[in-house]
Amino acid sequence: MKAPKQARSQETYERILAAAREIMLTREYESVSVEEICEHAGLTTGAFYGRFSNKATLLAALSERTNAHIQTLFGAIEEWGSEERTLEERVTRFIQDLDSFYVEYRGVLRSIRRSAAANPVLQERAASLNLQMKERVIEFMRPNMHEIKHRDKVAALEVALTIIYSTLRMQSVENDLFPQGFDVPKSQLLPALSSSILCYLTQRP
Repeated sequence: MKAPKQARSQETYERILAAAREIMLTREYESVSVEEICEHAGLTTGAFYGRFSNKATLLAALSERTNAHIQTLFGAIEEWGSEERTLEERVTRFIQDLDSFYVEYRGVLRSIRRSAAANPVLQERAASLNLQMKERVIEFMRPNMHEIKHRDKVAALEVALTIIYSTLRMQSVENDLFPQGFDVPKSQLLPALSSSILCYLTQRP
């Protein structure tokens, strides 16, 4: 009887995480109550407090899940990139997959960023993850370094990554900060961003 109980407990845990993430796509985390999350998940508040002591621990769990998801994402990108690819293919694939991740987790990412402003632990965790991801992207692009025309190819990639991250985070995560009329459709933005990055990397400065 132990295994089914554990399976039900895990299912409840996942339902709470999924409900919170869905609500956070359109609502600020600070304004969402435990009761709302439970109602969205079809659970009682007792089920929530049986797994989380408060909303802060729920956000920590969402942060861990988000980090695990991006690790999985990078693993899939790296596996795809283990075969021969052009620089254009690598840049395009990375931008598309990163944007999909930002769209799916935008509410969580927005809340984590705002919470991290007053939480040194979250700040340190985010900095460590960002450094790790940067190093993995550089390795992902390494087979095509010969296509990059800059003298310092790694520095050029770091600049390109800054542009990609900043653009996609602004458009997909913090899109409420866009000035009115500047919300460019993804069907235009992603190809244009890929082309811009390729031009920057492959044109001799």
